[in-house]
Amino acid sequence: MSSPGPHRSAHAPDSAPHADKSQVSEAAPAPLEAPAAKGALILAFATLYLVWGSTYLGIRIAVETLPPFLMASLRFAVAGGLLLAYLRLTRGPLHITLRQLRDNTLIGGCLLLGGNGLVSWAELTIPSGIAAMIIGSQPLLMVLTEWAWPGGSRPGPLTAVGLLLGFAGVAWLVAPWE
Repeated sequence: MSSPGPHRSAHAPDSAPHADKSQVSEAAPAPLEAPAAKGALILAFATLYLVWGSTYLGIRIAVETLPPFLMASLRFAVAGGLLLAYLRLTRGPLHITLRQLRDNTLIGGCLLLGGNGLVSWAELTIPSGIAAMIIGSQPLLMVLTEWAWPGGSRPGPLTAVGLLLGFAGVAWLVAPWE
């Protein structure tokens, strides 16, 4: 028998005809209309927009004084150090295997050199808005690649509308034509 929920009696079965259904707790998510949930959602999106939106401007400013790959590696080292410290504080000693170390070094190297490093290097010569627009086109390119791949699936109407709105929003924000 499963453990009783916050409003369920351990002695009354869920299917009892006399059970008050308003007292039965379901595993449904909390409604979004709750003020705390709306506030948390707005704060999460604001943080996402602020942090992600300022990344390319921050890179542009940083590469004026630091070599691009050094700047990118310092960002990764600081972020990795903060995450490692957080994990040590919340979970205690970490037991990292050689395979995990190898795999994460390979992935981190690819992200550093291929992703963030090349964007940082490109921002030596292109405006940060253009870099943000190119990066913002990634979801569109991924969906088109999936569609073009043998056996790939065609995007549905909602996917197409979402991608077009998202790309139009990025283009409008960075406005390279101004």
